Amino acid sequence: MFLTEGLATLPIAARAPSVAGSLTRATATTVAGVRFEGFTAAEIMQIRAAMREAGISTSERLLIKGADMPASLAGMTLGDEGFLVNRTILNNREELVKTIKHEVQHMKDRRAIGDPAAYGQEFEDAARAAEKTTK
Repeated sequence: MFLTEGLATLPIAARAPSVAGSLTRATATTVAGVRFEGFTAAEIMQIRAAMREAGISTSERLLIKGADMPASLAGMTLGDEGFLVNRTILNNREELVKTIKHEVQHMKDRRAIGDPAAYGQEFEDAARAAEKTTK
């Protein structure tokens, strides 16, 4: 479900700025140490609030990219540097928090063993368990 296979075929937003100001999907914005790509300012605020709710420190070295993915995918890890968030879940706070917990767990596990491509059932089990944790 959160595999990185086929990642190259996913359309990742990198839209040019427009007159819409805060509605613009910026190509890259760093806020409190987290690099956001492909989100509007309002979407970044939604994600940051969900990160706080998930208990994720913004001091993590982290990249979060907005993506237009199939509805069956809420997120997808980008090795050990960050993850994609399906824009369709941004207004579903519960799903967004769960996805952030899941993807950050994958990142932490990969960083801990020093292998950005590590994947397997034990990693998926740990990420699914992280979804259910509370702060």
